[in-house]
Amino acid sequence: MQQTVHNTQTWIASICERFSSASGWPLSFRSVDQSDRADVEAQLAADEECCWYREIHDGSEVVGFLHFSLPADVHHDHAYLATCDLADLLAEITNKLVCAERSLSSRSRELTTLVDIGLALPREDSLVSALNQLLQASVQLTGFRCAGFFLLDPVRRALRLRVQHSFDEQLIPIPERRFDDNPPDIEVLTEPYFVLQKASLPEVERWMPEGTATAVCLAVSSQNGPIGSLWAFDRRSRVPSDREIHVLESLAAQIATVIERVVLRKESQTQHRLARELKVVSDNQTGTDLDQIVNGRSFEATARCLSRHELGGDVCEFICLDENRTVIAIGDASGDSIPAAIVMTAVRGALRTIASGPIEEALDTRSAVRRINRALHAITPAHQFMSFCYGILDTRTMDFRYTNAGHPAPILIADDDQQTDLTSHGMLMGVDENAEYDASTIELRHGDKLILFTDGIIEAMSKTKQMFRNDGILAAIKQATDDSATHLLTTIWNQFERHSAGGSDPDDRSLMVIRMT
Repeated sequence: MQQTVHNTQTWIASICERFSSASGWPLSFRSVDQSDRADVEAQLAADEECCWYREIHDGSEVVGFLHFSLPADVHHDHAYLATCDLADLLAEITNKLVCAERSLSSRSRELTTLVDIGLALPREDSLVSALNQLLQASVQLTGFRCAGFFLLDPVRRALRLRVQHSFDEQLIPIPERRFDDNPPDIEVLTEPYFVLQKASLPEVERWMPEGTATAVCLAVSSQNGPIGSLWAFDRRSRVPSDREIHVLESLAAQIATVIERVVLRKESQTQHRLARELKVVSDNQTGTDLDQIVNGRSFEATARCLSRHELGGDVCEFICLDENRTVIAIGDASGDSIPAAIVMTAVRGALRTIASGPIEEALDTRSAVRRINRALHAITPAHQFMSFCYGILDTRTMDFRYTNAGHPAPILIADDDQQTDLTSHGMLMGVDENAEYDASTIELRHGDKLILFTDGIIEAMSKTKQMFRNDGILAAIKQATDDSATHLLTTIWNQFERHSAGGSDPDDRSLMVIRMT
């Protein structure tokens, strides 16, 4: 347990160090135990130097507080609100990771007995084989002679015998145990286990194999509730030892793991704990799974961003700088789910910091991309990176100045249907801290359309293994019956979904359409 606490503090401290380096705001973690939690929180609340703090909870108790104070460099003061938003999201993700770490540690302790005896579960695609091996172990590692597992049916009205193992070819009676008949299994739905002895309770005889005198029944439960019951029987009238109970409890936990992995995933309506936690995070992860509509001066714009998993790695942003100039940003992080979301969060935080700072810094696309690249490189390992296109749409000068860091080239379609692929200016962000980027400017006219997208759109495979490509986007635009940005996006998206139906699993996918009016 102490090792787990130390490991937790180590990786949180590393995150704090990277956050501080990237943002300029000194983030720290202060660990607590239950005896001094209230005192520490009171100290942070009263500390005039403390600008922000949040508690970190492992699902059982508060383990510490993340907090930051004023930066040494006053130039960072303007980014206070953006830094708070980024820190709130970081605290949210840290809480989920700490909860997951505690759950993993608890599960590992449950497996100690089985690891010590060298028991290995079979592959997860063989449920019957897995349960047979676990029941065989329950007989071999204890003094019991027969064991059986009853599975709770989906409507929770009965338990059904799924598998049994016996040295003496004993058969477990009443393989279907309806709750209306008040079987003894009901007791373990609320209690960890109980022991039955035929000599003291003659009425339980009909629930036990012939010739047995003692039975132990244990609950098989998951995070979502009861799954079934594990029974072990013996011919002798005796009290099971603590070691036997511990072994059976470990095996019951393993059965629960196997059932969750193979059966509940396919048959149960209940989501796994991890899926629920990721859903909580995704509900608070702005920027994904959304539709945006922006009506600016002399242009209309719309975007759609959908994630493959609960969390995604695409950036898709419109940020108004003033009445004439708008930041247009789109990016795609490497990987998917949580690793990609961490990269996405870092880039969005840096992007928002730049956009909320002096407008001159936001207007310099080369400098902005360099700064975001350095921030990303500082807080992520080498294998995490992002393609990114950052531009400024200026309706006063009617142009679009942009810097493209290895992102799929956006498409400009003129009012006369002439097509232009925009330029790429450098490598992916996060690879090289000192990478330099160029910039380009394109002139815009009324009726021009600018299409930006991630590779989840153009690389989508059909069931015949054909990619959607830029050609799919252009073909969809030709089919559009309305020139509005919203209609164009809907037409492209519908054509994309028809193309990819029945094909490979989708990637995170984002699409932006801007039309000059």
